[in-house]
Amino acid sequence: MKILLRKGIFASLLLLLLFGCRQDDFHNTTENNNIRLVSDARSFFQKSNTKIAMLSYVSSYNWDGAIVSTGADGTYVEIPLEVTSKLGTVESSSGETFSAFHRLLMKQKDNGDFEIFYLVLASADKKFRNTDKRFNFYSISQRFSGQIIIIDSQNKKVFARYYDEGFRRPDNPHNNNDGTSNQAPDTVTCTYLGWAYEDGTFEPIMLMYCSGNEGDTGTPNYGNTGSGGGGTPGTKTPCEKTKTKIIGNPKVLEKIKDLKDFIKTGSGEKGWKFNKTGDPTVTANNAAHSVEFGDPSLLNGGYHNHTALGAQTFSSNDINTLLDIARYNGASDPTNAFLGVVIPGDMNYVIQFNGGMADLPAYGSFSPKQLKDLNQEQWKQYLELVTKPNMTMDKKIELMFFATLKKMGLQDKITLQKIDSNNKVYTVNKNPDGSTTAVPCY
Repeated sequence: MKILLRKGIFASLLLLLLFGCRQDDFHNTTENNNIRLVSDARSFFQKSNTKIAMLSYVSSYNWDGAIVSTGADGTYVEIPLEVTSKLGTVESSSGETFSAFHRLLMKQKDNGDFEIFYLVLASADKKFRNTDKRFNFYSISQRFSGQIIIIDSQNKKVFARYYDEGFRRPDNPHNNNDGTSNQAPDTVTCTYLGWAYEDGTFEPIMLMYCSGNEGDTGTPNYGNTGSGGGGTPGTKTPCEKTKTKIIGNPKVLEKIKDLKDFIKTGSGEKGWKFNKTGDPTVTANNAAHSVEFGDPSLLNGGYHNHTALGAQTFSSNDINTLLDIARYNGASDPTNAFLGVVIPGDMNYVIQFNGGMADLPAYGSFSPKQLKDLNQEQWKQYLELVTKPNMTMDKKIELMFFATLKKMGLQDKITLQKIDSNNKVYTVNKNPDGSTTAVPCY
């Protein structure tokens, strides 16, 4: 007995040591990748001779404090900047002065080069820290109130938004792409950058843009957690759509609760169809591990449950169903389509297509045999992951989903979001090293 006990202890210690090494390797790999990325960005910027006018006011670049974020719209590097004096922004109509925080924003391109932008984060919050890595391209703090403005390498405003406690104010359609407004003069609000003096006076040095309220005339779409992928994406981010279509929709929440209750019966799978017209209807031909959503042309989306005996993530059939629904929503916006799954543990996931019609695979691209083979491969991956007790179920679900997505050639074309028991929404991003990060929406 003593010998067996000692062997058991030794084996446990060995597993812990191995797991600890893997964790160290994981963090070291991510850190090393980011260091190389920032080094490449710095080298590219120094050779670029960019003509962004705002750079003439920069006194130092905090490359050591670079902020790296990766998601569906690619990888971004943000460099906190120090400027020569107190530069603030002000609205001509209200006279309200914000503290302006400056960053260099660089998007890595497929060929390894970078697109260069100038980012201004204007906030009245005295506690805002420009070096906070939690505030990045894919994550805006729910406490943030102010403006986010992006200037491109041609000194054109390509992005401008107002936020109130993390929520984006409604867009104003009256902006021109050159930063001016086509509204009547008495409705125009202009945003300037200038010197903010301690006596409260303000000296404008640069007109940033004018609009009736605020505008968003281009990309990069800062704070758009998970959107992207080419084509013609919708005007709302996946977070905004989930808030409207699911969290803010009593009928959907009611059916999600119904599925959570149904899971407890252990009776297999059940689904709800959210029709373009009329109330939600239950799916037909429900089985132990499948449901049928029927004619996708009639649907805006759907929800179903998975059981504890299955892989619990979205199957290739689920993903293909989302594509069919998106295809029939193309006349309005294919990104309106959604498909959700409720899993044991009082949690659910939802997927949304985030590209344009040109990004959708042709109808029938995946044969029944291909889908079956993909599901079998997913099950094999599940059997491998289930033996890893130190990995949470949500991480296993996310890894299996992104692996299946890649095999279907749909990486960066579908957004994955997690909704917890308190209806808090997270956009799940796949990191370069294969791990996943859940970023809160609001």
